[in-house]
Amino acid sequence: IAALALAKGRNQRNFLFFVALLVLLLAGVLFRNIRNKARANRWLEEANGRIVAQQGKLEKAYRLMEELARRDQLTDLPNRRAALEEIEREEKRFQRSQKPFTLVMADLDGFKAVNDSLGHDAGDFVLKTAATLLSGSLRAQDLVARWGGDEFLLLLPETDAEGACIICAAIAEKISGHDFAFQGRRLHVAISMGTGTFRSGGTIAECLREAD
Repeated sequence: IAALALAKGRNQRNFLFFVALLVLLLAGVLFRNIRNKARANRWLEEANGRIVAQQGKLEKAYRLMEELARRDQLTDLPNRRAALEEIEREEKRFQRSQKPFTLVMADLDGFKAVNDSLGHDAGDFVLKTAATLLSGSLRAQDLVARWGGDEFLLLLPETDAEGACIICAAIAEKISGHDFAFQGRRLHVAISMGTGTFRSGGTIAECLREAD
C-alpha cells in the first residue's frame, strides 16, 4: 500500500510537471506568435508608409509633368494646349452668364528680321521680354499664352470689343516704348493685334479666325 501511495504521488507530480511544461511551451508559442504578429504589423505599417510616400512622389511627378506639358519652355507662358483648355472653360461660363469675352491674336513685328540678322539668341531674348511685358500688362483674370513662333494669344474675360481695343492700345504702346537692348544693340520691336469677341451662337474657331 505504501509503495502504491508513493507511486501515485510520484505520478501526480510527474503529471503536474508535464502539465506545467506544456503550459510553458504553449505560452512560449503564443508569445512568439504575438511577437511575430507585432513584427509583421510593424513591417506592414512601414511598407504602407513607403507605398504612401512613393505614391505621393509619383503624384507630384505626374502633376509636374502635366504642368510642363501645358507650358511653353522658352517663355514659361501657358502653351496653345493650355490656352485652348482655358478658352473652353470661358465659353462654358459665357453660356451661363452671357458675359462677353474677347480673344486677341498678337504678332511681333520685325521678329524675323531680328532672327535673321542677329541669330536665334536675340530672337529668344525678344520673345521672353515680350512675354514678360504682356504678362505685366494684363489683369489678374486675363490670360496670355504663347500660340506659336512669335504669336501670342490673349484671353480677356468679361471684355467686349471696345474694352479689348483699349487694352491692346496700352499693350502696343508699352511694347514699342520698351528698350529691347541685346548685347549693346537696341532692337526695334512693335506688336500687331487683332481681336475677336465671342458671340452667342458663334464658335471658338470663328472667334480665333476673326482675331487672326
